[in-house]
Amino acid sequence: MQEKNFEANIRITSLSLLTEIESLTALCDSIIEIRRLIGFFGKVILEEVPNLKLLEKKTGGSLPDWVIGLSQGERVFVVKKSQWQNQKMDVSQLILHEFVHIALSQCVRKPLPVWLNEGLAVYLSGQYKDYKLEQSHIRAYVDFYTLSYQSEHLYIIAAKALVALVGAYGIDEVMKELFVCEEFETSRIFRNENLNHIVLEQEDDRMNQKGIE
Repeated sequence: MQEKNFEANIRITSLSLLTEIESLTALCDSIIEIRRLIGFFGKVILEEVPNLKLLEKKTGGSLPDWVIGLSQGERVFVVKKSQWQNQKMDVSQLILHEFVHIALSQCVRKPLPVWLNEGLAVYLSGQYKDYKLEQSHIRAYVDFYTLSYQSEHLYIIAAKALVALVGAYGIDEVMKELFVCEEFETSRIFRNENLNHIVLEQEDDRMNQKGIE
């Protein structure tokens, strides 16, 4: 079977946004890999907005003051970098995070649990590398399927879960299960019992290594 060829297929509508992307080549390479993993071919438009108020106006809703970007339809909206407060990620990471959300919404034909939706976006965008996960320990059982956007440390927990899953199975196997499983809560990979087992096992390994050092 011939392998499908993926292209970046993005349109950047603002020269200002283009200048804020550290490496367009690296961004496009990451987008192509995300497309391969998810099987997404659709066009995506990248648009910069001057501030949060104009983002709210464009997307038609009230947003928390920490929001610096979001996806809607085929568009990724990015608030101008000079408006960001206490945000360490770069523009490319933000674009990739929102790109993942668009790709998942177009290609996964069942509702994604919040932890998995955000975990994949954080992992595939590379944001998890800046999260200092080794300093954020999970030592108790987590019910991943009750996590919501109001849950404390949602993104840290989701990131740790995806890092643990990829460490245990590899990203291609994780993505395969995403598409073939009928119910996430009973999936051999995504069920609560398995998630807690591999996350706590990874935590134990990290703590043991730290003790040896």
